[in-house]
Amino acid sequence: IFLLRFDRQYTLASTFLRACLPAADDRSLLAGRIVDTIAGDLDLRSANELAARFGLTLRTLQRLFKEYVGVGPKWVINRYRMHEAIARAHEANRLSEQANRAKDEFLGVVSHELRTPLNAILGWSQLLRGDKVVNPTILTKGLAVIERNSRAQVKLIEDILDVSRIIS
Repeated sequence: IFLLRFDRQYTLASTFLRACLPAADDRSLLAGRIVDTIAGDLDLRSANELAARFGLTLRTLQRLFKEYVGVGPKWVINRYRMHEAIARAHEANRLSEQANRAKDEFLGVVSHELRTPLNAILGWSQLLRGDKVVNPTILTKGLAVIERNSRAQVKLIEDILDVSRIIS
């Protein structure tokens, strides 16, 4: 109920205020185009450059803004550039968080890939080092597993070092 009353009040107020607005004239339309230019041109940095672009003197531009915008052109330019800088900072922060997540995922995968061959190597070396007499077939199989997993470990470490060299 409250929202419906608020919507109705908002509609009434908007209708009343729109009726009080003066009709758009050439100068107000020019002021609107200039503000749109400020918003759209990221390279625009000064009121002098803006005035020159529209064939106005700086003082004429300032008067136009005072009458139709309510603040000076320099303030509008700075405001838009500040909002753009904030948007770029938010994007950089988002990309940084994404990179951190990718790094964490990479480290998780690498740690798993490093542990897997090591577990086989440790398991077989403990089994073969035991006090019990090991038959030649089991000994051959155990040594083959240790060798295969050692080579896998070396290859993985070489790949990680290659990636490290590429990144730096």
